[in-house]
Order: sequence, then C-alpha cells, then structure tokens
Amino acid sequence: MEPALFGLQVTHGPNMGDFPDTKRMDAYGAALEVQDSAGLAEAWLDVMNPEAQERIREACQSYFDSVGGAAERSWSVIKTRAAL
Repeated sequence: MEPALFGLQVTHGPNMGDFPDTKRMDAYGAALEVQDSAGLAEAWLDVMNPEAQERIREACQSYFDSVGGAAERSWSVIKTRAAL
C-alpha cells in the first residue's frame, strides 16, 4: 500500500492471499499482478512513460478515495509526528 500512497503502482506476484485488498487495488490500476521477471520488467518500463505515470497516480487516488480516506488520515498523522 505504501507505494500507492505516493502514486506509484504496486507490482506483485500471484500469491497475495495475505493481502485481501490486492484484487481491488488491481481493479483500480493502483496495483498490477505480474507472473514473472519479464512481466515485472515490462511493468517497470511502462511506468517510465509520463502518460502511464499520470494514469497510475489517478488510479491510486481513486483507490484510496474508495476506502474512505483511512490511508490519507494515517499519512497525515505520520507526517505530523515525524515533524516533531
């Protein structure tokens, strides 16, 4: 989740049973399942494209908007405490 909080697409393999929201993140485009190293390389190359970066940022924002803003509230607390 942390990369998506910064507008970066999460790439992951197929075995994500311990992260139940992964499929939802995939559906929004905030995360992407890859099957192998070639798929990972392709995904990472894709995010170098400025249009893909903007699309991913928007997808990440949409995902976090859909979960009620809990991540944004958490990030606000972290930033505030880190500044102390």
